[in-house]
Amino acid sequence: MLLTFLFVIIGLFGLLIFNLVNETLNFKYTIDNQLEFTINNGDSFIGILPKLEEYNLIKNAFLTRAFISTGLIETKDIKPGKYILPTSGSIKDLVEIFSKGTKPLSIRVTIPEGLTITETAKILNKAFLEKSENNIEIKFSEEEFVSIAQKKWREILDEEFKSKLKQLLPSENYSLEGLLFPDTYEFFLSSDAKQVVTYMVNNFFKRIESIDELSFNPNVKNLYEAIVLGSIIEKESSKLDKKENISSVFYNRMKIGMPLQADSTINYITGKKDPGVLTRDTFIDSPYNTYKYTGLPIGPICSPGIESIKAAIYPSNTPYYFFFHDAKGQGYFSVTYAEHQQKLAKYM
Repeated sequence: MLLTFLFVIIGLFGLLIFNLVNETLNFKYTIDNQLEFTINNGDSFIGILPKLEEYNLIKNAFLTRAFISTGLIETKDIKPGKYILPTSGSIKDLVEIFSKGTKPLSIRVTIPEGLTITETAKILNKAFLEKSENNIEIKFSEEEFVSIAQKKWREILDEEFKSKLKQLLPSENYSLEGLLFPDTYEFFLSSDAKQVVTYMVNNFFKRIESIDELSFNPNVKNLYEAIVLGSIIEKESSKLDKKENISSVFYNRMKIGMPLQADSTINYITGKKDPGVLTRDTFIDSPYNTYKYTGLPIGPICSPGIESIKAAIYPSNTPYYFFFHDAKGQGYFSVTYAEHQQKLAKYM
């Protein structure tokens, strides 16, 4: 009886040891957010084991050290630096990450002014794919980014963040077009589409704070309408323009009930890249058609930069109702249509 009891105890102890060894060797960590982990000069993998256990990145530092010593776990020389760790991984993954150094763990990408949601998604996707050879799982999806920015944002973004968007947008049915702020970004390689959308829109809210005082009027009644007009100014202006002058033309037209007649809004409907438009396209029935309908279109046609948004809020005081650009981007402004036609004949 006693012998049987001893065998049972030994068996249970053996099973416990087996499970502990198995859990230590095959442990995979999972964390909610990306973690910054610092390795100092002179650190070894064995030396950082207590810190790895503290952050729940390994199961047991003591056993892991024993397994490294016996060769059950292979390690490499690790490189000092600040690492942004992915949200899940194994000890083998940590060995690979720490031995390669910190450089491949993030991407730097510039989103220029004047892009739509889909155009922004393509640039981001290309930037992430260029780093996909680094044995780090790329979670970013171009399709998911577009889906979130166009519709799914109201379902999956955090409540506090959604509350800010609901205060800005006319309704929850609106997309985030115009709010993916153009800037140079650095994203973790493990970022997913939700994190990228959130970061870009949050950057928009931060950058808007640089506008000291917001002044609205019957033509541009709130911040969202300023973004709508700012997006048109972004697409209609050249690098040579004072954007406030472009803004003044649209303000002057709105004051007298004249359609904005912005070619860029027609191109937003058709998807054409040519700055000019076909006459037949100006008859398309769309709330973005500023030839057919007066006032601002229903939403932004791109993501404007801060200068275009400022110009939409603070236009110049000019008498102009017409403008165009020559091949070099030089703008020509006119008060009357006859004057406009004369300049077109002379400079185009």
